[in-house]
Amino acid sequence: MTEHDRDQDLDPAAIARRIIDTNQYMVIATANADGTPWISPVWFAHDGYRAFMWLSRPGRRHSRNLEAQAKVAITIFDSTQALGTGFGVTMEADAAVLDGDDLVRATEIASRRSASNGGGMLTVEMLRAGAALRLYRAVPTRLFVILGDDERVPIEL
Repeated sequence: MTEHDRDQDLDPAAIARRIIDTNQYMVIATANADGTPWISPVWFAHDGYRAFMWLSRPGRRHSRNLEAQAKVAITIFDSTQALGTGFGVTMEADAAVLDGDDLVRATEIASRRSASNGGGMLTVEMLRAGAALRLYRAVPTRLFVILGDDERVPIEL
């Protein structure tokens, strides 16, 4: 967040969109069937701020946790912000691995973001059931922007 952003009237939704658009990684918190938490940083793409997709191997701990518990928490922030001045986005969401038509649409979105960030193009064949990588999606049920003084403001994007 720049000094200009801090000086203008704060529009929480605009701040959230800027944070999402300027970062490539989010941290996702999952839990297994016993409730044991786990967090993982993952590269992400978004679908109009309404859904957040990431690539992962099905055997990874956070991926296995999603089989037992679809509820997740996610945060997106710039970790280089000065102490006490940080802005971020946090959310509660429902998550799942994608298949069928959902996988086709999400792969197009994730592939564009990957290519624009210097990564390779993605295809549905690379991400179908049985593949080494799968595409997951989280749909927020509650969304907040974190302002510099640790204030969480509920928002809709």
